Amino acid sequence: MRQLACMYATPEINKCPDKINWFRKRIVFLFGFFLIAIIPSCLNHKDTKVFTVGFSQCTMVNKFRQTMLKEMVRELSFHPEINFIFKDANGVTEKQVEQVQELIDQKVDLLIVSPNEAAPITPIVEKAFTNGIKVIIVDRKTISQNYSAYVGASNYEVGVNAATFANAFLKGNGNVLEVSDIPGSSADIDRHRGFTDFLKEHTAIKYIAKVYEEGDENPSGEKLTVFLKSDSNIQLIFAQNDRLAFSAFKVCKKMGLEKRIKIIGVDGLPGENGGVDLVEKKVLEATVIYPTGGEEAIRIAVNIVKNLQYKKENRLMTTIIDSSNVRIMKLQNEKVMAQQEDIDKRQKNRRANCYYQKSDKYYSCRFSNPCDGINFGRGSVLLFTGK
Repeated sequence: MRQLACMYATPEINKCPDKINWFRKRIVFLFGFFLIAIIPSCLNHKDTKVFTVGFSQCTMVNKFRQTMLKEMVRELSFHPEINFIFKDANGVTEKQVEQVQELIDQKVDLLIVSPNEAAPITPIVEKAFTNGIKVIIVDRKTISQNYSAYVGASNYEVGVNAATFANAFLKGNGNVLEVSDIPGSSADIDRHRGFTDFLKEHTAIKYIAKVYEEGDENPSGEKLTVFLKSDSNIQLIFAQNDRLAFSAFKVCKKMGLEKRIKIIGVDGLPGENGGVDLVEKKVLEATVIYPTGGEEAIRIAVNIVKNLQYKKENRLMTTIIDSSNVRIMKLQNEKVMAQQEDIDKRQKNRRANCYYQKSDKYYSCRFSNPCDGINFGRGSVLLFTGK
């Protein structure tokens, strides 16, 4: 009975030093076994080289840019070896130049840039490249070939696709107007060039003018309103993104022109009031799918820093979405979004989630990374041994 009391009765525990020592040794042995079992994975974890990737985004005020970053972050969740630094230039070219210089000074292993404007951003990107930093250009281009890789769809092809649809929809005869928002960007230049080059071969379609609207996320529509008041003989508007297209629809509806003037947008993002949704609602006649390239940029970045194979030019596919295929595209988007939400949820559950339940005698802790458990295991050994 005294032996049982020594082992289990707390008031008597100090009277049984032999049993206490036995108990301590048993605990130490168990934790030692625990450490031996998991320490190889910890050593592998510590030996994993960490790479720093910097991303200079031209702006974050619109859904396209936000979606691009979300795709990057989602892909990064599979690559804990990547230290990711993000900078937002807020649509200011001078600020983006300064931020790229900051990333150069931080000696990042790789730089991802989505330029606000092509020409002004080129020198600082070339500086990074000539300094030995690997450079990925995503979406918009610079005016130089000094980069490691480019990721994006062909903006020229986007313009050609939009003009092809316009010609078919208008049956080869009508007046078209173009609306854009950022003069001087590679997207603005190339989409315009593709659109007008196609129309030069179809002279019955008259290209009337190009209107530049202000306001990235919520274009005001003021300049389009002024133009349509002076010349409303327009059958179709080519808007260089779906935000401009939605704004153009609101202007036309306000002026009573929404049934006569049809609109094509670009981007084709999923979600409410994204391009696909607007086509299904018959707000837009069509949209040209333009992938963000966020996911692909991170995959290529990982290959580059790990000295794996990659291509310099990574062309993403683009296509027209109209009434003939919008329902299928929307169903596909919904399925993809559901899968992405599931991935996000799983990744969130895998993050280190340590919590302590404190009482007078113990702490408990749960870890998603076994290496995190070692330090706590050591602390537990010290707690039980009294050292």
